[in-house]
Amino acid sequence: MSLFVVLAAAAIGLAAEAPQINPCPRVMLAETELLRWDFQQGADGWQAEHHCTATAAGGLLKIATSGEDPYLHCPVDLPGGEFAFQMRARCQAAGGGQVFWATDKAGRSPERCTSFSLKHDGQWREYESSFSAPGRLRDVRLDPGSGEGTVEVDWIRLVRRRPHPLEIASVHADDQAIRFEVKNHGVAAIEFTAWGQKQSLAAGAAATLQRAADPARPVEA
Repeated sequence: MSLFVVLAAAAIGLAAEAPQINPCPRVMLAETELLRWDFQQGADGWQAEHHCTATAAGGLLKIATSGEDPYLHCPVDLPGGEFAFQMRARCQAAGGGQVFWATDKAGRSPERCTSFSLKHDGQWREYESSFSAPGRLRDVRLDPGSGEGTVEVDWIRLVRRRPHPLEIASVHADDQAIRFEVKNHGVAAIEFTAWGQKQSLAAGAAATLQRAADPARPVEA
């Protein structure tokens, strides 16, 4: 067994203009709100589609479910990418929630679906489910549980999630050295510092960074 102990993925710091990260897994940078529905002026485009009704009153979207597969949807038009669906709701039905989406390239399907747990205790709670949609996002569908019951929604948000372009794809260590496979997923070159040495990685490029193993100095995050 190697004397070199890897306690974390890396100690790579970005240049001064970017935050210091340990991108294993890639960290998400600050999110951007793209759309927000607060139901102050009605249902804001959300339409009941199957085994439910949806009405807006008092700043809430009130969903009454009446069957095993209730869902509602809302047309949107956004550039694709990484998204998070967020909502504040109180639920008194059954089952988990799901978000389906459609793009300009493909309609809603089980392959374009993400699931999340719902608490059916009548208490206000915030929920979130992330998904990736290439192309243009055209439609979002919410499945608010299953069976008969009620779900009240205070607000829904769609936010953009942007992962940091720099990734440590893998780490390999032996008695002689520790090697980091680093990849730049961005569309521009990135400058960063590794162990006091400035490095540059072209857009889409990958590189191996190597450091001699030293049992007295384990690499820590």
